[in-house]
Amino acid sequence: MQSIGVFLKPQLNQPHRSQKYLAEDRMTTTSTAACDLRAGATLGVDDNDVYRSAVGKLRALVASAPRYQRPERSSIGRLGDLRARRSADGTLVMLIERGLTKSQHIARSALLTKSSVIPSMVDAIRPETCYAMARTVALGANIRAERDNRLKELTRIKKLLAPVTADIRERIPVFWTAQRVASGMHIALLAAMADATAWPDAKVAYAFLEGFQCAGDISDSGLFRCYPPDELAAQPGVNAERLWRTALDERWYTRRLADSVVRRGRSATEEANVVVAKTDEEAASGWLGPKMTTTAAMAKYRGRLRPLRRFGIAQGSKVRAIDDGKDSGTNDVTRMYETISLPSYTWIAGVAQSAHDSGYRGAITSGTDDVEAAYRKVPTKQPEATVICYYEPATDAAVFRDTYGLPMGLKASVIQFNRPMALMTYFANAAMLCPATHYYDDVNIADTAEGKGTAQRTTDAVFKACGMGFKSAKHSGASTSQNFLGVHADVTPQGVTFSATPGRLEATLDIIAAIRARRTITVMDIQVLEGKTRFLLEATHGRLGRAPLSPLRAAISSGECRYTEALDISLRYLQELLPTLPPKAHVFVGNEGEARVVRIYADASTSYGVGGVLLVGELTWYFSLAVPELLHLRIEVLELLAAAAAYYTFAHLLPPDRVIVHFIDSQVAFAWVAKGYASQLHVADIVNQLHLDHLHRQVWFEWLDSDANIADIPSRGDPEDPALAGDYAILRELGATRITAKLPPIPPSYYAAAATP
Repeated sequence: MQSIGVFLKPQLNQPHRSQKYLAEDRMTTTSTAACDLRAGATLGVDDNDVYRSAVGKLRALVASAPRYQRPERSSIGRLGDLRARRSADGTLVMLIERGLTKSQHIARSALLTKSSVIPSMVDAIRPETCYAMARTVALGANIRAERDNRLKELTRIKKLLAPVTADIRERIPVFWTAQRVASGMHIALLAAMADATAWPDAKVAYAFLEGFQCAGDISDSGLFRCYPPDELAAQPGVNAERLWRTALDERWYTRRLADSVVRRGRSATEEANVVVAKTDEEAASGWLGPKMTTTAAMAKYRGRLRPLRRFGIAQGSKVRAIDDGKDSGTNDVTRMYETISLPSYTWIAGVAQSAHDSGYRGAITSGTDDVEAAYRKVPTKQPEATVICYYEPATDAAVFRDTYGLPMGLKASVIQFNRPMALMTYFANAAMLCPATHYYDDVNIADTAEGKGTAQRTTDAVFKACGMGFKSAKHSGASTSQNFLGVHADVTPQGVTFSATPGRLEATLDIIAAIRARRTITVMDIQVLEGKTRFLLEATHGRLGRAPLSPLRAAISSGECRYTEALDISLRYLQELLPTLPPKAHVFVGNEGEARVVRIYADASTSYGVGGVLLVGELTWYFSLAVPELLHLRIEVLELLAAAAAYYTFAHLLPPDRVIVHFIDSQVAFAWVAKGYASQLHVADIVNQLHLDHLHRQVWFEWLDSDANIADIPSRGDPEDPALAGDYAILRELGATRITAKLPPIPPSYYAAAATP
C-alpha cells in the first residue's frame, strides 16, 4: 500500500500559488537612495556610487519576485509525513470537522476529491521557486533568451563591482583563514545581491572577510526556522569563551587526544592510511595547513586549542574521513537560535506540480550539481576550534593541521555554510528565473523542455560569479530521469515516480546479508543500517516497513549490541521487502472533474468483533464478523485487525486508480497504520502486512470521532439481531450489501487468552 499519510488540508477553490506569484506578493521596489543598504554598510560601500548603481540594476531583476520568507516549520513534502498534519500551534488538522453524526460524516466524506485529500506538493516548495517556474512556463520558448539577457546583465554587474571588491579587501583587514580559502569570493557582488533582495542576513558578505563563527553563541541570521522555545531552552546558555576556560587543562586535553588517536590508529592502520591520503589531498588543494606536532599546535594557540579528532569510517567499499566535534566539547557549548529546513527528494514533484498548475503539460527536467569544495570555501573565524588531529602510520605519531574552512563535525557549520547557499539559490530563482533548491552542497535545478537546460547553466553561472562554482565531475545534465539524494525520479506529463537507486539498494542488502551471515552486530552496524534502511523505506513508500526497524532503534537506545532473534526476524523481513518495493508515484493533482475518493470505515468492539463499511460512489458494502476467540485482545489491537480485514474483505471491490480515505476511530490504531510503526513485534507484523499486501494503492488514513464512525454498527453485532435493527437502519438507507468478512493472517499468539498482546 502506498501510504499517503496525512498532510495539511489544502485550501479549496483558491488560486494556485504559481498563479498567485505572477500577480501578487511582488517585491516592493524603491529607489536605491531611499533603501537601507545594510550589507553595503557593513563593508563601508553603502555610499559608493558604483555599488549603489549595481544594487539598482540587480533590484530590477528581482522586482516582481516574492521576498524571501523565513520558514516557520520544518520541511514537508514526504508522502506520509505526520509533521504536516499539525498547524503552527500544534492543533491536529482534519479533513472533516469533529462533532458530526454518522449520517453527517458520510455526507461530508462523499464530497472529498483527490485534490482535497492529497496535499499539493507545491506546498513543500519555496515561494521564489514557484515564482521562477510560473515565469518559466509563461515565457515558453522565450525563457532561453530571457535567462540569457539576465545573465548578460549579471555579468556586466559582476565586472562593474570587481574594483569595489578589490577596494574592500584593501581597506578591511581580512582574517588569515579567509585569505587562504575565500580570496576568490566576490564580496561586493554578494553584498549587492543581499541589498537588492532585502536579504535578512546583511552580514553574509562581510563574514567572508572576518570568517564564520563555529563555536559558542551563534547569532541568528534571520534565514532559517527558529528553534521552538523548548528546544532553545535545552541548548547550552554559555559564552564561547567557556569552551577554553573549563576545568579541563588545554594541554592535558590535547595530549590526551594525541595519545588516543595514536592508540586507536594502531589498531586500524588500513583506515588510518586512507585518512592520511585524503588529508594530504586536501592539504595539497590548499584547504588545510601544514603538519604540526602536538607541541607546535599547543604553542601556536597558547591555551585556546580544542582540536577535532579525525578518523575513518568504512562506508561500503569506501572510507570517509570524519572530524569529531563531539569529543572536543565544542558542540556541547555551541548555542544556535535557528535550524535549517532542507528539501526532500520529492522536491521535483512539487516543482513539476507547480508547472502543471500553471497549465504546462510538457516534460519537466532536472539536473544536479555539487558545489566545489563546499564547506572548505567558507572560512572559520575560530581556527582554534577547527584544528584536526589524526594518526599517521608512517611516523607512528599524531599529526595536527589547521582547517581554514568549516569542518562538518561542528554543528554550527551547517547553519554557517547554508547562509551563502541560501542567498545564491534564492537569487537564481528570483532574478534568473531558474527553479532551484539545494540540500547542503547538492544543488537541484528544474526546467521545462523549452528551457533546454539553460536553468542549470544559468544557476552555475550565478554561483561562479559569487566565487562558489560547481564540480564538473559531479555534473548531471537536465533530464526527465534524475537521481537526487539517493532517490531516482522519473517525470512524465502525468506525474512523478520515485524509487531507490540500485546502488543504494544493493549496498543496504549487502550489509544485511553480512550481518546475518556472521550473526554478530556492532554499534556502527546498527547506526549505518538503521539510517540506510529508514531512508530506503521512506524514500519509496513513506511509513512502510518502519516497524521492522524497531529492534534496531531499541538497540541504539539501549546501547546493547546483541544479535537477538527479533533482530534476525527484522533483517530477514527487510531482505524480502526491499527488493520488491515498486516505485512510489505522485500523480499530478488537477482542479476540476476529479473522481470522488473511495471511503473505508473500520471499527471493532470487545463485546462482538470487527466491522467495516466501503463506499464507492453510490454503492455501499459492509462486513460484520464475530471473533469470540480474539475478544481478550486490547481494543486498539482489535481496531488494527478491523482495519486490516477491510482490505482482505473489500479487495475485489476497490478501484485500482482511486484514492482511498480510511477512517479509524482508535487513536492508537490510527497512529500504528499512519506511521507504519509499532514497538511490539506482534502488532508490527499486522501493521507491516497491512501495508505490504497493498503496495500499489494510495491510502490516506484519517482519524474520526467514535460517534461519527458508521462501522461502529456492524462491529457491535450481527444485522440479524433484532436489538440492532434500529442501528442498522442507516446502512439499509444506503442500500448497503453485506459480504463475507476475511481476516488477515493472525499470529498464533493472538489466540492465546493467557498472553494478551
